[in-house]
Amino acid sequence: MCYILNENSQDIYVGLWFALLLLVFVLPLVDASDQLLLSHPLAPVTTVAISLAAIIYYPGSDRWTPARYITCCSVRSFSVYLYSLATCAIVIV
Repeated sequence: MCYILNENSQDIYVGLWFALLLLVFVLPLVDASDQLLLSHPLAPVTTVAISLAAIIYYPGSDRWTPARYITCCSVRSFSVYLYSLATCAIVIV
């Protein structure tokens, strides 16, 4: 029993250190891309192109998997969010 507890705590510590290491490198990239997507005039076109490429090149399968369900739910909820923003902007104007 002690061996299992020790291995699990080591997994947690290594996972936390790995997340910290990833944040050091990924956070500046996310900050730069966030500024680009908020201020560049071609940002909507870029976002739609990347989304379409992700949809087209999504790995195909003959089975419905939980990963596909989560992806569909995420895309649907984000689409509904964007639609609600667009309709609110139209109503306010």
